Amino acid sequence: MERNTFVKEFGFASSSLDKRKIKKLVKKSVNANQDGNPRGHHNLIIVMEELSELSKEVSKQIRERGDIVSLTEEMADVSLGLLYLQEICGITTEDIYKAMNVKANRLERVLKEKGCYL
Repeated sequence: MERNTFVKEFGFASSSLDKRKIKKLVKKSVNANQDGNPRGHHNLIIVMEELSELSKEVSKQIRERGDIVSLTEEMADVSLGLLYLQEICGITTEDIYKAMNVKANRLERVLKEKGCYL
């Protein structure tokens, strides 16, 4: 998205999330991209691109050359990309939460044992 457009719309956007609307749009997008490839093929390419763009923004943050607006926009794109992955692969939000709990428990153990996560 063009930066000035994003900044302008961000200023007026609600911080409430309409989860049903977003899930419906994600499903519609996945189903609309029927180009002869398997379902979601085009969306998976978009997800990879968005992950790459977020990686670049994180790298800029490390080098103190990034800005919070670009980082926020890329995080939102990746968040939507994760919803694409869920839709295409049939992974439920509950499964994601369960996996996050497993990972958080592991992190907790590592922090308790080593004092840091490396």
